[in-house]
Amino acid sequence: MGSRRSDLKTYYFWNSLDLPLLEDLENYITPDFDPKQQQSLPGEALFGIATAISSYRHLGFQKKFSRYITYAAHALLPAAQGIAGRIIEALDLEDQEYDDTRLDWLRKAVSNGSLTAAEDLARVCPEYFREAKRAFRKGGGYNDVFLAAQADPESSSGELFELTTESTSRICNSIDTPDLILDSQGNCLLHYAATYGKSSVIRYLVSERGACVNAQDYQEETPLYKACLSGDETAVNVLFQLQADARIVSKTFNISCLHWLFNFDTNAIRDVAKLLVVNGKADVNARIKAATIEKRKQPLVTQHFPFHWPFGTPLHWAVAARSQVAADVLLELGADIDAFDFPEDDGDRQTALTMAMYRNDAEMVEYLLGKGAASNYIDSNGRNLVHFMVANHRNLNRAFHLPRSIWSWVSHGSAKNHLGQLRRCLLGARKAGVNIDLRRVYSATPLIDAIENEDACSALVLLEAEADPDILCALGESPLQKWLTVDARGLDYPEFYLPVLSELLNRTNSINHHGGILEKTVCHYAATNSCSIDQFDNVMSMLLACNPAPSLDDRDRDGVTPFLRVLMNLDAKDISVRVDRLIQLGADIELKNDDGEDFLHCLCSNVKLSDQETLEIAKSLLGRYDPSRQRQIASESHSKYDESTALMRAVRSGKLGCVKLLAGLGVSINELDMKRRWTALDLAMNEADIIRSKFIDQTWDTFGMAERADAIEDRTAFRNANNWGKYPGISLPIFAIVSSVN
Repeated sequence: MGSRRSDLKTYYFWNSLDLPLLEDLENYITPDFDPKQQQSLPGEALFGIATAISSYRHLGFQKKFSRYITYAAHALLPAAQGIAGRIIEALDLEDQEYDDTRLDWLRKAVSNGSLTAAEDLARVCPEYFREAKRAFRKGGGYNDVFLAAQADPESSSGELFELTTESTSRICNSIDTPDLILDSQGNCLLHYAATYGKSSVIRYLVSERGACVNAQDYQEETPLYKACLSGDETAVNVLFQLQADARIVSKTFNISCLHWLFNFDTNAIRDVAKLLVVNGKADVNARIKAATIEKRKQPLVTQHFPFHWPFGTPLHWAVAARSQVAADVLLELGADIDAFDFPEDDGDRQTALTMAMYRNDAEMVEYLLGKGAASNYIDSNGRNLVHFMVANHRNLNRAFHLPRSIWSWVSHGSAKNHLGQLRRCLLGARKAGVNIDLRRVYSATPLIDAIENEDACSALVLLEAEADPDILCALGESPLQKWLTVDARGLDYPEFYLPVLSELLNRTNSINHHGGILEKTVCHYAATNSCSIDQFDNVMSMLLACNPAPSLDDRDRDGVTPFLRVLMNLDAKDISVRVDRLIQLGADIELKNDDGEDFLHCLCSNVKLSDQETLEIAKSLLGRYDPSRQRQIASESHSKYDESTALMRAVRSGKLGCVKLLAGLGVSINELDMKRRWTALDLAMNEADIIRSKFIDQTWDTFGMAERADAIEDRTAFRNANNWGKYPGISLPIFAIVSSVN
């Protein structure tokens, strides 16, 4: 079957790629890179880079992902060719007309087994679709026999792939038994004949040569199973006439012939199902057994989206393949519509309906609800149908963590279509009486889940359906406050950030709620979001346009205003710009926190701000006052917590320019902090010793001889020994400045 272990290893390799290595690979792709050239990176590598990019979700990852998928498609990788069109459509990157190149990609992907490409090609060019499906079945369908045998020196004869009665007779005359194993996969002649739909050869081998009709390869796959993988109803009929056993399942995962029912031509599905179940006594509710490695479930990997087969029963597979015809006949033959994909002791087990909800497949959700599927199922984590609709891929995509963004883009393409699918899924659930505000474990409603997963489309649809935005998450934050922490540039569909915010502002009654551990207001959350300045401006404008508007000077649990929180923030970018914006909007810059710390103290304490950045902001803020007031502010900048001064904080944070500035404004260097009774000079000496120790313990051993010499000469290692990252700690120049002040 189509689940090669090498595919799994490849996926995990790319999905766990270290960020520095990923960046190095991206640097290899120059502007003149041509994926069509043989010396370029192979399609598998380009596809892998795209997978890694989707996992990291860095700013601008959407266009990068699309670019590498397109590169991989040009490099002739069928997996990329099957989804490239939908990715381009989803991200609105170019004209949506199907040119010859795109049509060729779809044809190749369909002939290689892509269900996604099959839907698109059947819609835009039915003739090409039929041609590609014929090529798919002629090539063995989802069997791996062809690929395995091609690479197997023991089976290099082309006769095995184009068997006739005459060629089979010659081969049989040259071997001891027709059941002789011909390749490293354990396949015999009958397996090859069934794989490639050679019905006359099948009948000849069994009836005239005595071949075992239920011969099993090393994966315990029978000729009948191979025929189902190929979707060849004629071969299935012949094998049944020869008494093939439909109850035999494959090794490792226990996949039955009936699981592949969706793979047959629509007109043949009903007859094949009756043969397998009525005549062959196949179990219509046969459930796959999950293989585990170190207690971790192993996915059934396939090379096309969604890159794994589901677990569960044949009905799960029919629903996953979006085959209502297959689902219909399975239900008629007694399939349990509410069967689970795993035993009762699995906390994340799913029915076909919950799986369809997770995939946001409106057609299958409506179909299953119409057939009477249970809508009241709540799993062991307290999730109902709507929770499944918004669930994160790391919770509910079983063992295969395909990012939700890829699911959305490939399943639905455009944002408009994605929203439409979500609305239909939610409407179906609501008509079935599902509570859209149910709290699961950790108190999360579907709306909270959607917002925490940064799923803008799901959040928007839930708000349109009047989901309650005043229900708080486990830490006491409102959905509005959680949404204000989101950077729109990292969303699957960035254009929906502001519409969601608008809905939240219109529907939230407790806009002035103090939430989270620090009891922050919406202005605190908005001001410290590491988003673009455009988003910052838009969000602040929308917040302050509310009636009543939240105050820019409200304090959190520690008495910190949004303005001071920006100065203290270790993550926000463009702090100087945000400071200016907040002042323009009316923020009071003279307010202090509960420890009496003012803007100078907060600035000098921020270890992520460089000395130059801190100095520029400090000068800008102090420049609003006359020289006398500047000296007063600098001299009075203390913390009641430990009596440290702004100058002491500048010393500890390694800010040479700030130390000079504050010393020049007359700040005393001889004041003692209350905690250790140290002066600024004591701090300078202590910090220098700390850095020296870190330099010796953590940095020196990692350098080679040449690097050591360079580090000693330019003091790189000494400066970088501090653990803070962007800006190091104290250095000797600061020590010199402090010790020289009288």
